[in-house]
Amino acid sequence: MLYFAFKEIYPLNSRSFALYVLVILTLIFHSPLCHSQIVKTDHRSDRGRKAKKEAQDILKQSENSKFHLIDSAIAIMGQAIEYAKEDLDTPLVLSASMEHALMVNSSGNTDSAIGLLKSCLGEEYKWSRFFNARARMELNLGIFYNVKNQPDTALNYIVSAENLNRKKNDPYLFNRIVAIKGWSYEIKEDYAAACTLNMSILDSLQEDTMLLTGVLQKISVYFGYMNRHDQSLKYFRRTRQYMRSDYFLASYYQNLGEIYFNLGQNDSAMLNYRKSLAMRRHMNDTASELESELAIIKGIRAIHGVQTAYDSLTNLNSKVFLSYPSSKGKYHILSFTLAMELRNMTLASNHIQQTLNHFSSIEKRRQLPIYPHLVDYFRLSGNLSEAFKYQSEFLTLLKHFHEAETNQMTATIQAEYNQKEDQQKIDKLNFENQLYKVNLENQKKINIL
Repeated sequence: MLYFAFKEIYPLNSRSFALYVLVILTLIFHSPLCHSQIVKTDHRSDRGRKAKKEAQDILKQSENSKFHLIDSAIAIMGQAIEYAKEDLDTPLVLSASMEHALMVNSSGNTDSAIGLLKSCLGEEYKWSRFFNARARMELNLGIFYNVKNQPDTALNYIVSAENLNRKKNDPYLFNRIVAIKGWSYEIKEDYAAACTLNMSILDSLQEDTMLLTGVLQKISVYFGYMNRHDQSLKYFRRTRQYMRSDYFLASYYQNLGEIYFNLGQNDSAMLNYRKSLAMRRHMNDTASELESELAIIKGIRAIHGVQTAYDSLTNLNSKVFLSYPSSKGKYHILSFTLAMELRNMTLASNHIQQTLNHFSSIEKRRQLPIYPHLVDYFRLSGNLSEAFKYQSEFLTLLKHFHEAETNQMTATIQAEYNQKEDQQKIDKLNFENQLYKVNLENQKKINIL
């Protein structure tokens, strides 16, 4: 259900990241720590719990059918909260309020979800002893502000959740706090910090394979952003053993192909693209199948040249591509860039408008290789003002990413230096301890003599 809220954030595969965040949230609510605090303590009426269960069942029905029933689930969960307040069932108020906010966010209304949680936090005097419940609320507010692309505000709530969690020192919740904090730094484009945070919890996630998979994927992405594709490959391949379904395995091969492509290993990239395509065809996952088709065209261009790639693209069924919003923009942009590389202005003209329509919605890093083609197109068309506009935007973006990469490289080198310096201090202490022991043994021998 969180797919619509998170679909533009995850750089490798948007649905995978939606699942990653959904897993984090679901496990927060249904973890042992949640049940250890949020339990029924007397014989109050069960009407609130029954309403909550009914809302959860409707939500599952909505996920498993073509009928979108989330509005009904939201209304019934709201009723569960009212019952819990009337019955003075504070633990139920907290758990139902958090799930209520999640449902509202899933319906696309993040501002309302934030308002609901803030309202609940405003009644702290009723439940101040529930440190873990408040920590989870603060963390969810951080998640919602990340969705709104406000990472600094998100970090305020995440740090608050981190401080609250120290009172209970729950490692389960701590790992999720660190992962979401890494996401905030990702939005701030501080990939070195995001990578360091995620790597800091890797060793503690061996039994938590769901979160471990998501964290490994994110580390791989961050190394990719820092142009350290060998490290990206190393961490991404570790996720293979956790891919239990064909859907996720197909996405795994697709993303593995992308990493090999970035490494310049085009044959390996094509092998994985084709594996992904075969699996997606078998599952009749047309939208994802189109993603694999376009990746293969990209590989063909690298191996066999632009003309062969363009011919292969024209042989595909364009009507199918254009019927899926997720592939429509990619199809036009790829067609436009190949046409410009062929210096065929007529073909490029057929795709320029749709390219411009979708250009602003794609990630800025993916815009970089398209800018020179836009500049060339408008220059050759005689529209020099537009050519100058895109040239200026291109140079500004290049400068931005150059400064970001320089800062990240500096931070990485500094971290490695600090780590080495710390190790040298430890080695020196160990040496001094050993020397002290040797001197002590020698002194004993002298005393004996």
